Amino acid sequence: MQAYGKGNYNCRLKGNIIDVDQQLGLQQINFGPAQLLRPLMWFDRVDPRDPLKLSDGVYGLRFKYTGMDNSTVWLWGLYKNDDTKGYEVYRTALTTPEYGGRIQLPVPSGEIGATLHTRIADADSVEYRENRYALDGRWDVGIGLWFESVVQHNGSPQPMYEWNTMTTVGGDYTIPAGNGIYIAAEHMVSTASHEFSHADTRSEVSALMMTYPLGVLDNVSVQEYIGWQDHLLYQVCQWQRTYDTVMINASLFHYPESGRPLFAQQTTASAAGYGVRLMLAYTH
Repeated sequence: MQAYGKGNYNCRLKGNIIDVDQQLGLQQINFGPAQLLRPLMWFDRVDPRDPLKLSDGVYGLRFKYTGMDNSTVWLWGLYKNDDTKGYEVYRTALTTPEYGGRIQLPVPSGEIGATLHTRIADADSVEYRENRYALDGRWDVGIGLWFESVVQHNGSPQPMYEWNTMTTVGGDYTIPAGNGIYIAAEHMVSTASHEFSHADTRSEVSALMMTYPLGVLDNVSVQEYIGWQDHLLYQVCQWQRTYDTVMINASLFHYPESGRPLFAQQTTASAAGYGVRLMLAYTH
């Protein structure tokens, strides 16, 4: 199911001073500059390898205010989202709301944002408070540079890690050759620990994406991911042709023989070894 659906209500007021956007119902809430390895993937499970970029939405109320200086304030409250989302291991406790907010400010050559979210998680009938705190930024200094960093505190009585962190740094640039070769690279470090200042476990993943438009309708892209702990390589090469209502996508991929998913929550069918996928999508 796509992240927009029935039951949405939008109210938008725009003038010389403010821009206010409110949305109620099933919707998509995402933010942050990272493209491939996203610590701020809190409310969706969009896989960058999926040409349709499909994800379930969340039920809630979102308020977004944009000032004249392009500063932005987000507030949201979510309710009755029974399934896990993003990188969540446990679902939200039933009949309990979750809520949070974000502020995004312009800075020289870019912008910076701070985000928080809190909920009651249900770990096999043991409920505990989970708080997430994030900082992110993006700058354009000839090349694009960005980072996302998340700290999650788990107040669980169970013998689980109390602290989880995820940090991604990345950059992009378009090489002025032909129609323009777009290159984006990111590196993510994840840790889990019982103490904030110490990492009991650590994992690192690097990603590289290159895209090239062959013309108005056609585009080719290559994505490569490396899991450094196990030296696992994930490769996807795609050709896509897009019409007004029809999209054709052909993919060649190579995934580890173990079938181990790249992301904590896989959004597309898992695969192992070499393969080919042909997709035809019609928008009506």
